[in-house]
Amino acid sequence: MFLLGDYPAKLALVTCFTAPFVVACVNTYEEPSVESPHALVKVQLAYHSHPGTQLDESVRLNDHDVVFPLDETQRATPVIREVRIRPKLAVWKFSSSFSHSSTSSTMQSGSPLGTGSTMRSAPVVSTYSTSDGACHVSMALNPQAGDVYSLQYDYLTPNQCTLRCTRVLPAGSDQSSDRCPIVSMPKP
Repeated sequence: MFLLGDYPAKLALVTCFTAPFVVACVNTYEEPSVESPHALVKVQLAYHSHPGTQLDESVRLNDHDVVFPLDETQRATPVIREVRIRPKLAVWKFSSSFSHSSTSSTMQSGSPLGTGSTMRSAPVVSTYSTSDGACHVSMALNPQAGDVYSLQYDYLTPNQCTLRCTRVLPAGSDQSSDRCPIVSMPKP
């Protein structure tokens, strides 16, 4: 921890990556240590339809990205990741959008700049991204240290997804799960 003015501040873990013509940075969620008080959340992502060829997915916890590596099959099978979280308000936000790309080619005419030479034509290729469907859902959870929760996100169809939370009870209990301590979403 260091001081920023008169206020203590923490350095955030920021991950950046590059792709052709794109630079992106994400504010990656940093889990508490195993020794620190925490709850465990088993996050499952399941896609029951794939309306497009490209998937853009975001899982956020208190404005930090919880990273789930994408595979070539774009979630053809459900994926589960266990995340340690602090015993304080946890706002989860899930977002998925599918799209596809299309390309068009047109001929463009013009003369070379600064010359009086004759007009020339050249092909111009443009690539467009078209949305095929999206869904967003959020939930605020008030976790207790030592508890285990199961959080399941299901993408059903465009504009239809669900987020279910259960508290996993210890072995030997009368039940295997219980309701999550869900609270009202904080106002922005």
